[in-house]
Amino acid sequence: MKNFSYKGSRKYIHVTDIYNNLIINYKYKNLDILFKKKIFNQPKIIFLNKLIKNQRSKVANCSIKISDKKKTNIIFIYDSKKKIATRYGYDEKLFYNFFRIKKLSCECNFSTSMSSIEVLVALTKFFHLKKLRKHNWFFSRLKLVKKLKENNFKIFSIYLKKNYLDMFTILDIYQSNKYIGEIQFSR
Repeated sequence: MKNFSYKGSRKYIHVTDIYNNLIINYKYKNLDILFKKKIFNQPKIIFLNKLIKNQRSKVANCSIKISDKKKTNIIFIYDSKKKIATRYGYDEKLFYNFFRIKKLSCECNFSTSMSSIEVLVALTKFFHLKKLRKHNWFFSRLKLVKKLKENNFKIFSIYLKKNYLDMFTILDIYQSNKYIGEIQFSR
């Protein structure tokens, strides 16, 4: 398993790195990533091809359910005591000039070699910083009913569906004008 690095100035493993290292190559139809707690150290990762009743998912920092037409796989990610020794440069604000914000939505249409998950998460964070209270918003859940397309053209729209007291949000996601799921942020 690949060792993770901190992304930019963060002191935890970013969801985009988990997606890019564990999920991007899966041919999934449905995806559900749920973050319960941040992961500060090299993660312990457990892959299952079915949910075992006694598996203690409550203590997992992150759980991932990936389904295709034939099977469902579960991934549990736990924090460990093994420290992260490396960091790489990343500034999501470089995307901000390509984002167009509206009253209850935000969109982009540009070309980049960065992954779709990186653009989507940056777009959602940008919306939260511009339209909601300025808090430390972080990714909490991603539920997709279609696989993210990985090409250089990033065409996303997000629409605020629910805002719970500026504490928790649910947004619909469209890629190339097609509904693909929802993303949730909390503070």
